[in-house]
Amino acid sequence: MTLDVEGLHRITNTTRPDRRADIVFVHGLGGASHSTWRHGKLEKPGHFFWPEALGEDLPDCGIWTVGYPAGITKLGKPGMIVDMRAGNLAQKLADAGFGAQPLFFVTHSMGGLVVKSLIVGSQTLPDPDRKRIVSTIRGIVFCATPHRGSAFADAAGVLCTPLGGRQSHVQEMRANAQPLDILHDEFIEWHRNHSIPVLSYAENVGLFKTRWYWRPLPLGLVVPRASANPGIAGHTVRDVDDDHLTLVKPPNREHDVYAGVLLAPAARAAWRIVLPSPDGSRIESEGLVKACRDVSQRAVRTLKWVTTQKWLHEIALTYLILGRAALYEVVLTSSDVSHARSNVEQAMENFRHANQQD
Repeated sequence: MTLDVEGLHRITNTTRPDRRADIVFVHGLGGASHSTWRHGKLEKPGHFFWPEALGEDLPDCGIWTVGYPAGITKLGKPGMIVDMRAGNLAQKLADAGFGAQPLFFVTHSMGGLVVKSLIVGSQTLPDPDRKRIVSTIRGIVFCATPHRGSAFADAAGVLCTPLGGRQSHVQEMRANAQPLDILHDEFIEWHRNHSIPVLSYAENVGLFKTRWYWRPLPLGLVVPRASANPGIAGHTVRDVDDDHLTLVKPPNREHDVYAGVLLAPAARAAWRIVLPSPDGSRIESEGLVKACRDVSQRAVRTLKWVTTQKWLHEIALTYLILGRAALYEVVLTSSDVSHARSNVEQAMENFRHANQQD
């Protein structure tokens, strides 16, 4: 498995001529092409690299990652401001032949800003490659993306002074910075006319830094929920029990973010059946049904474990995953809805018990 290197990286399924879509992972501030998405150490027990696993679960999708300089202090390799990085990303994708297949982005932190800038710039810049690539975007996953900036970027201006100061792309990410507000307003306007599915995940555990004498230094939430919320009408932000970094390092396929991303294609297909598209295009559901069943099987194993531990919130959340998977399968196969209803009812019951104990 390739270690962290700059550029566009083929992870799996990218040379299949019959692939139905491409999924590109775009890291954020301080991230890298592979380590951002990796749990544990390479070739060690417990190692899990979810772009690779996603390619196994979605064999008809090409999986890619992008690496680029995204340091915090000026002592590191200079990076680019967000709109320049977006243009560079467009160039990399165009050089790799993107612009024909449906395209999905999974983004972390600043990576979400880069993708939004890629989209917004396509509406104003005379770049045919960029316009063609953006026209193929069919979904975006935002993981702790600071749509309205981050207080961490403000703090970096003080903390990084002894190290030469913060880089320009960090300065752009200050809380309530006007350029970010303008970028997001323009993205929202684009989304009104191009209503692609969007998934958003928010961190709920503060980040800690271990100092040299091994005492943890609390840094708090890097991207608070209010900033991680894109503010799209009818959109729900999904809260996850992780910090800013572990949010995109799922340890296994049962993790909230992994399961949600894997179920997303099935969810879209289910909605297209309930609300048919104007062109009447046919849904090929066999692979999507398999994805639902794979999620269900893994959730059942998780349920056994959390039940023995009597973790009521985790039990409830696992039942919700089972309910979603079963519901999508019901729609895709026109089968009985009772199993999905039972799982949702079990989830609500466990949430009630958990709240009574809190």
